[in-house]
Amino acid sequence: MENDIILSSNIPTIVPIQTTIDFNGYDINGNNFVGFEVADSNVLSLENFSENNISNITNFKIEKLNQTEDTKIYAGALNNLGEMDNITNISFSNNVSKVSSDTKNVTAYGSVIYNNNQILNLDNVAFVANFAYTSNKDTHAYTYGGAIANIGEIKNISNAVFENNIASAVSTEDWANAYGAGIYNEGKIDSLNNITLKNNEVTVFLNRGWTGGGGAALYNDYDSKIGTMEQIVFEGNTVTVESDSATGLAKGGAVLNYGSYIEKMNETSFINNKIMVDSNNGEAFGGAIYNYATTISDITNSTFKNNQVIANFSGWTASGGAIHNQDGTIIENINNVIFENNAVIQEANYAHTYGAAISNEAVDGNVYIENISQTAFNNNYLLAKATNSSKAFGGAIYSIYYDANAIISNIDSVTFNGNQATAESVDDIASAAGGAISNAANISKITNTTFENNLAIASSEYGEAYAYGGAISNSEGTIYNIEN
Repeated sequence: MENDIILSSNIPTIVPIQTTIDFNGYDINGNNFVGFEVADSNVLSLENFSENNISNITNFKIEKLNQTEDTKIYAGALNNLGEMDNITNISFSNNVSKVSSDTKNVTAYGSVIYNNNQILNLDNVAFVANFAYTSNKDTHAYTYGGAIANIGEIKNISNAVFENNIASAVSTEDWANAYGAGIYNEGKIDSLNNITLKNNEVTVFLNRGWTGGGGAALYNDYDSKIGTMEQIVFEGNTVTVESDSATGLAKGGAVLNYGSYIEKMNETSFINNKIMVDSNNGEAFGGAIYNYATTISDITNSTFKNNQVIANFSGWTASGGAIHNQDGTIIENINNVIFENNAVIQEANYAHTYGAAISNEAVDGNVYIENISQTAFNNNYLLAKATNSSKAFGGAIYSIYYDANAIISNIDSVTFNGNQATAESVDDIASAAGGAISNAANISKITNTTFENNLAIASSEYGEAYAYGGAISNSEGTIYNIEN
């Protein structure tokens, strides 16, 4: 095109102390070459001062195939080992990171940006249709970040779009893992504001062994931190884990938090996010969010709608149509939030589904929700459909503890309307419990709360069927106080 700059070689490493590149409305076509690398102790700004155009950085590629040594690759478009002041008014599309081996471990970090130091500001930016991919036969394939992989610090991401980015991993014999098709975060992000993360995909395939994927929009790793998340839309993000004979693990259709801290989530929407597992056996947790050993101070003024967990495996667990909280997770406040039409669906020889909106599971560490208030749970549903035994516990909320404790301290001014837990079996026992709440842990207080049109339904063609508690089922748990 007339306003394209088309590369004919890799871009040299940026080594001047401070460099600002103004694209002035021009598009940069990487032509399958490697893009910008900022050396340690150097500073780069990528900006577009044109008032009329967004510059598009496209078609940068880093590809290392058939590797004979353990190999890691870092973002085809921008590898930051130094400091970046501003990335503004720029779109990144169709950038690729790809690495493969038959016998050695391979890892890819991001296709657009790998940040191992500091980025001050990403504003008015778009990341569209970028792709990070790893594959091997006999060892491990790891893909971390379809668009951005942040190991360092990003001060601000605002007015941004992440759409149709993919993080994929394939292995035939051993481990395959992919996380964070939009953003993979091992470091710190101070602020996320006015961002849309839409139709990003994590896909993982393994023939046999263990395979896992999660956080199609955002993955936060151990000890990572995010300050505030405001006016964020997570829509249509998908995690798909497939295996012929392996164990498939999928967690967090939009967001996976693993030992991280988030200060605040406000005016945030989670719509039509999904995890799907098709394997011999496995686990599927959190259609929108999966939290493990994570602290979130506030989730306020937000919506969780039409998020799903879909499990096509037998014997293990599918839970948390919107949110699944695991060992060591603390959520201090859920206020003015709508949970609507979220679902957990499992059809298999054995089907066990839990918590269509929220599931809390304390195995090795306590799970604690201090407050749920001024919140609505409407038309969330569980379906466990099996040839053998089936279980559906908690049409809205499910809590259980094993060697630790699961506590909801306060449920106040909440409505539970039209939630449903359905268990169906052909030859064995079908059990449904808690059309709204199934509690096998501890709830301190329920006040000023309405339960209406919630159902627990169980049926078995040739076996036995048991249904408990259209509103609340309290089995091996404690509810200390119910008022008004």
